[in-house]
Amino acid sequence: PWQDAHFQIANSTVPDHASIFWLDKEAVKFANKNAQHHKPINEQIRALSTGILHRTGLNLLYSADANTDANTTFINRSANCLSLTIMTYALAEQAGFDAEFQQVHIPEYWTERDGQTFINSHVNVRIKPNAIMRQQMLLPTTTIVDFDPIANRSAVHSNVVNKKRIIAMFYNNLGADALLSYDHNQAYALFKAAIETDSQFADVWINLGLLYKREGLLEAAEVSYQTAIAL
Repeated sequence: PWQDAHFQIANSTVPDHASIFWLDKEAVKFANKNAQHHKPINEQIRALSTGILHRTGLNLLYSADANTDANTTFINRSANCLSLTIMTYALAEQAGFDAEFQQVHIPEYWTERDGQTFINSHVNVRIKPNAIMRQQMLLPTTTIVDFDPIANRSAVHSNVVNKKRIIAMFYNNLGADALLSYDHNQAYALFKAAIETDSQFADVWINLGLLYKREGLLEAAEVSYQTAIAL
């Protein structure tokens, strides 16, 4: 239920998909150095994971509102779980490994920012040998990289999600930031980009409904909420 005529989005900024995962020369150097390609493949993966999670060469700090692309996360050295996951995925691919995203189904968890309440989701990334590497290994292993400041999620169910879902989550997070600052034009552009990337992502339909409600577009808000419920 797009409402393009209601919003002014000509000057809105929506990062393209490729830029979300782009890494500069320093980040590429970090990936290759920490992978330690002279070691056995399983040890290479563990070394890269250690380089990220245990602050070997990269002093990561957790920040709930650090909704940044891979390279900005690398430079700023702060991240939330989504931005860290995006950066880790990009570093793993740069180092020559395969990587896949996982959504972790944590118990209901709410936070408050600037007077607004948010229900939080959680993601991580699994790094594994690429197809050629797996052919050379008797026992290929995988490593899950999870930057979780709240609790140990080891016993919580997770499922693989594709790259489009992660991109939609990224746009949704940026859109939520725009909602907090009452930049409704920017929020609309980002929520629209998220839905055009992955229309089956229920969370963004909820936020779009809230935006429409704030703007007095009640019929469109109802359709958005009903879509979220259906999904």
